[in-house]
Amino acid sequence: MTTAICSKEQCTGCGACFNICPKECIRMISDTEGFLYPAIDPECCDDCDACKNVCPILHSPEPNHSSTPKVYACWNKDKTICFQSASGGAFSAFAGSVLDNGGIVFGAAFDESMRLKHIAVNQREELGKLRSSKYVQSDIGCVYVEIRKLLGQNRSVLFSGTPCQVAALNEFLGKNNENLLTCDLACMGVPSPGLFAKYVASLEKHFQAKLININFRHKYKSWELFSTMAVFNDGRKRILTGYHDSFMFGFLSHSSMRNACYHCPYAKLNRYGDITLGDFWGIGEFVPFYHNTRNGISLILVNSEKGHRLLGGISSHLYLEEHTLEEAKHKPVLDHPWSEPKNRKQFLLTINGLNMRSWRKYTL
Repeated sequence: MTTAICSKEQCTGCGACFNICPKECIRMISDTEGFLYPAIDPECCDDCDACKNVCPILHSPEPNHSSTPKVYACWNKDKTICFQSASGGAFSAFAGSVLDNGGIVFGAAFDESMRLKHIAVNQREELGKLRSSKYVQSDIGCVYVEIRKLLGQNRSVLFSGTPCQVAALNEFLGKNNENLLTCDLACMGVPSPGLFAKYVASLEKHFQAKLININFRHKYKSWELFSTMAVFNDGRKRILTGYHDSFMFGFLSHSSMRNACYHCPYAKLNRYGDITLGDFWGIGEFVPFYHNTRNGISLILVNSEKGHRLLGGISSHLYLEEHTLEEAKHKPVLDHPWSEPKNRKQFLLTINGLNMRSWRKYTL
């Protein structure tokens, strides 16, 4: 097996090459840091270069969207949805509208083995699987192929993912499809799936029970505390708070990210998604904001005409306020990627030694 599509330092693990290969001779394999990279079987590869032609890193295409998007602060009028979401519940409103019109929604969800994968949802009752932040890189699988098939059947599709995944989907499809709506995240970088697997194993060993759900942004006190709720199959729930949780420490200190995240070409205002979603950190610092932010405020960037139409169709379900680009750029990843911390390599080398004793544990 060889990896020879783009350099490993630049590879985002977007999965476009895996999806496009006509002979299925590419596999996504974990490296020593726990990230997936493409591996080509030279015995079945016929050098058709489909993988290189679809790689968004090699081609660096410019998005067709505006570099001066409309900016909104938003929160869902449904208090239950707002509480269950990472910030203000904007994604649920967008996704619900697509589902109500017979469309399909793709997003990241944990499976029974607590592996994060992109899945398809076709009814509102399943949207809970896609809500809330998942601070680990998802396995895209064959989702791009599935989306291409649905679009060929004239179905409407909403795809939500990291900017590199949205860029990869656009490259894979090769043209802008009116039935496709894309939502990229104001992404800080993606932590290692290998690290997350060890984190799950350490939780299960410590609490002597199987982990069946995890919420990295539970709002039991406030959305700003980065409180992780771990739910076990014996009914117990534990809250692990911010920097006292070793996995969350890796995320908040930017020490567990994929190498390519520190050089991310998508960390800018010129976005690939029709809509960009994130937390509206820093709201009120430039312009007075008089609303209670305890349950979270979503940041929305509307980047395309399709995005404007989608937002217009759901505005009655949201509290919306227009804001400025200067306020939005309080979130650094809309301007530049994070720098690699000096302790990153050491942190990922010692991931077997997650310090359970330092965690603050609460029973709900």
